[in-house]
Formats: sequence, C-alpha cells, structure tokens
Amino acid sequence: MVATPSDWRPVSTLRPGDRVMTFDNGFQRIESVGVTELCADDADCPYAQWPLEVPAGYIGNRDRLCLMPQQNVIIESDLAEAQFGDPFAMVPACELDGVCGVHRIRPTEPQKVYSLCFARDEVVFVNGSALVHCPNGALEGENLMVTPKASAYTPLPRDSARAVCRELAAVTGC
Repeated sequence: MVATPSDWRPVSTLRPGDRVMTFDNGFQRIESVGVTELCADDADCPYAQWPLEVPAGYIGNRDRLCLMPQQNVIIESDLAEAQFGDPFAMVPACELDGVCGVHRIRPTEPQKVYSLCFARDEVVFVNGSALVHCPNGALEGENLMVTPKASAYTPLPRDSARAVCRELAAVTGC
C-alpha cells in the first residue's frame, strides 16, 4: 500500500499523474509506472532474485511487506548518523535477509513487480511508515525495469548496510 492524498492504495492501482507521499518532497506526481513479471518458480528464477518477506513492524511496515532484493529501503539508524552524519541510511533489501525473520520467498506463480518513476529520486511511504527508494530513471527495454540516472541517494557499502541492519535488530529486539 502506498500513501496518496486521499488514502492508502495498492501499487497496482497507481498510474502516471497520480500523486504519492514522499519523505523529502511531500506529494509528488508519478511520471511512469513500470510493470514486469517475476519468474514463476525456482527453475526459472535464481535464488538471488527471489523476493524477500519482511515481517510486520521491522522497517516501519504495518503489515508483512514483500520487496525485491535490489529494492533500496531507508532505515533510521544511530550508527549511520555516527558514521555518515545522516540518521537515514539507504540499504538494499537483500541486506535484510536473515535478520529479524526477513527471508526469501520461493516464487510459485508469476507475480507482477511494479516500479514507480518520478521527475527526481524520491523515497515513498509504503505499508505504514516503511520508506522505499524510487530512483529517478527511465523505463527501458521490454522488461520495463528502471535504468537509474544520477541519484540523489546513495546506498551504504555492504559492510555498513549489514551493520545498520544488525543495529536495527538490536533496537527492535527481534
């Protein structure tokens, strides 16, 4: 579910021109929506591409949340603030794997994956107060995946991202 001016809406119902709530810039207009199909089973889908299930509450999500491994999320972290001067750390979802019940989900049927694109990088509120990065980019190719342009947000290096995830686990007590 994505925050819009009137209510929370499933990402599948969003269209270009709709406005959604962003972390830094209030309500922003969606420029384009990409849709691609995730492989149907592990015979077609390598383990590294399996989506992750994030239990309710771990990253501010009200309910269970499904993320693609390469999807960047924003985590508030004292460690990130101490090391990088910013309490909001961007971490690839794959770095959450194995922490606090986050785990890969084996695809058993085709699933659609949606990519929201804006005029510039945005961080969008989803499923409560979870923060998901939507890179500024162009939808290219038949699979409609986002090809990012220069980014206003930078994910943490892998070791730092893992440390932030461990810190979040300690803070949440899971």
